[in-house]
Amino acid sequence: MTQKVYINGDGTVTVICPQCHKSRTENVSEHARTDKVATLECRCECGHSYSVMLERRKFYRKDTNLPGAYFYKKTNLPGTYTHEGRNDRGLMTVINISRSGLKIRLNVPRNFIPGDRLLVEFNLDDRERSPIKKSVIVRNVQEKFVGVEFAAIEHFDKLGAYLLK
Repeated sequence: MTQKVYINGDGTVTVICPQCHKSRTENVSEHARTDKVATLECRCECGHSYSVMLERRKFYRKDTNLPGAYFYKKTNLPGTYTHEGRNDRGLMTVINISRSGLKIRLNVPRNFIPGDRLLVEFNLDDRERSPIKKSVIVRNVQEKFVGVEFAAIEHFDKLGAYLLK
């Protein structure tokens, strides 16, 4: 099984041998600047060989399956989100969460474009079923899958604590 490791800001990764649990730090800066998927073969001092996949994302992503809703804001101007009209809202599922955003799956494909603003609402699967309501900006669209970035990245609410679990 291939481990996923995150590249640190200094271009290094820390890999842990799955056999003996010994860790070591490797410089992978040459792989950090490429768009290709990078998988490294590592050999531990104990003799065990294993593979690691380099993850270039800035933040850890937590896989989820959380139902929710989105509301489309028709303009980038300040103001409230429109709720009238059946095409201005829809159902979604939060596929994963990071400190900077979400990956959502829409129940029905929409023609969102990068830069569109949405309001998303969903409940976490924590003990309190904490309600989350966030303003987000569409960053990429692949059919029913939409990558969104939080408009504000400070998470001093339940979402910040949820990501630490």
